[in-house]
Amino acid sequence: RDIRIVDVNEAFTALYGYTREEIVGSTFGDRLPTLDVARRIRMMQRAIEGETGQLETRTIRKDGEAFDVEIRYLPIRHRGEPHVLAIARDITERRRAEAALRASEERYRLLFEMESAAVVLVDSETLQLVDVNIAAVQMYGYSRDELLRLAATDLSNEPESTAPSIRDGKGTLNIPLRWHRRKDGTVFPVEITANRLALDGRQIVLATIRDITERKHAEQALRDSEEQ
Repeated sequence: RDIRIVDVNEAFTALYGYTREEIVGSTFGDRLPTLDVARRIRMMQRAIEGETGQLETRTIRKDGEAFDVEIRYLPIRHRGEPHVLAIARDITERRRAEAALRASEERYRLLFEMESAAVVLVDSETLQLVDVNIAAVQMYGYSRDELLRLAATDLSNEPESTAPSIRDGKGTLNIPLRWHRRKDGTVFPVEITANRLALDGRQIVLATIRDITERKHAEQALRDSEEQ
């Protein structure tokens, strides 16, 4: 009840660097910032009253090294009196991995949105659009939310040939000339390069789509000129 440590296990001494004799009988003292001590005391007081709790915070080893920790507080009875069992787990590596993942996702999103061609992610089983970039919104004339309610076949003017190329392709998919359709019904030629990858436990096709209408016009103009 007076927030004093009555026992610790060997994992505690290994994690924090204190001997059992140094820590048993102590309070938090000046080992932690005042604000953090206040948060922990509140959690412990609630646990003494029978409430479980969990906290992720920074803490400090005996040598002054700070690290990330997850602490669960469980109400127990010890020698007939209410006590708190605090279970601490070092989550420093998990936090680093999460930060690295966030940075990676931010770089991916930046590159995804900066790509001038339309980029779409397609679930290779359901053919549902999973994600699209701004260029895809501009190319097809749908809002992002509208696109994410569509399947890849809804963008194609040749849906019967679209599904097999997504489901059956392996690795990098060099898809022949296709004709796609905008929201307003306009049909236009596209060039598609696609790669298969795993994302969140499912197989995804990442497709880069370029409108080649101008190129086709130029090629036709060149042919007409040569014929003359």
